[in-house]
Amino acid sequence: MIVVINLLDKYGFRSGIFESMQIDETTNKWTSVSKGKSKSGAFTKKEVQQILAHNILGKTASSFQQAYKRQTSRLYLSGLITSPSSLHDIRRKVILGELDKSGAVAFLKVSKKYHKNPSTTFGYVDTLLDR
Repeated sequence: MIVVINLLDKYGFRSGIFESMQIDETTNKWTSVSKGKSKSGAFTKKEVQQILAHNILGKTASSFQQAYKRQTSRLYLSGLITSPSSLHDIRRKVILGELDKSGAVAFLKVSKKYHKNPSTTFGYVDTLLDR
C-alpha cells in the first residue's frame, strides 16, 4: 500500500489506473486507461522496480481500496480521524494543492459568486482569450 499511496500522491492518479497499465521496462514509460481515457507517462527506474516487485499491475481499484480501508479503519474507529478514509482523498489533496498553487481557488470563488456552474465562467474565459 505504501508504494501505491506514494504514486497516487505524486502523480494524482485514480487508483484504478494500475488495472490496465503496461510498462516498458527499458524506457520506464507507461500507458493505461482511466475512466475510459488513454493515459501515458513515465516513472522513475526506482518506481518501476517497486511496482513490479510489489505486483501492483493488474489490480483493481476496489482491491486497493479494501486494503486501504482495512489499514485505516482502526484510526477511524479509535477517533484519531473523523471520517472513514478513502484512497480518492489522496487525489483530492493533489488536485486542491495544484488549484491553490496556481491561484485557481480564487478563480473558483469568483465563479461561485457569479455562476451556479463553473463551466459558465470557463466559457467566459475562453471567449475572452479568443479575442
